[in-house]
Amino acid sequence: MTIPNPEKTPLEQLLTLIDQLSPAELYALRRKLDNKIWGDQLEALFSRIDERNKGLPPLSEEEIVAIIKEIRQELKVSPVSETALLSEQSLAKDWLSPDDEKAWSDLSNQR
Repeated sequence: MTIPNPEKTPLEQLLTLIDQLSPAELYALRRKLDNKIWGDQLEALFSRIDERNKGLPPLSEEEIVAIIKEIRQELKVSPVSETALLSEQSLAKDWLSPDDEKAWSDLSNQR
C-alpha cells in the first residue's frame, strides 16, 4: 500500500487506502462495519424496549418461552412466504383489471 498524501483530508486519505484493498480485505472491512451497525441497531432496539417497559413488572423466563412458543405456533398455522408477499403487488395489477373482473364475474354471482 502506498502512503497517503499528507495534504489530503483524513477522509480522502482513508478512501485512497480503501481503494487499494484487495477483494478479500474489502469483504472483511464490510463485515466489520456491518457488525458494528447491527450492534448499534440492536442497542437502540433494546433501549426502546427498556423505555416502553418502564414501570412494568419483568417477565419471567417461563413467560418469555410461552410467548415465543405461541408466536411460533401462529407462524406454523398461517405461514406466508416471502415470495407471496413480494409478488402480491405485481399480481394485483392483473387481479384488479376490468378484464379479470369480467372473467370471474360468473363465479361471484354463484354465491
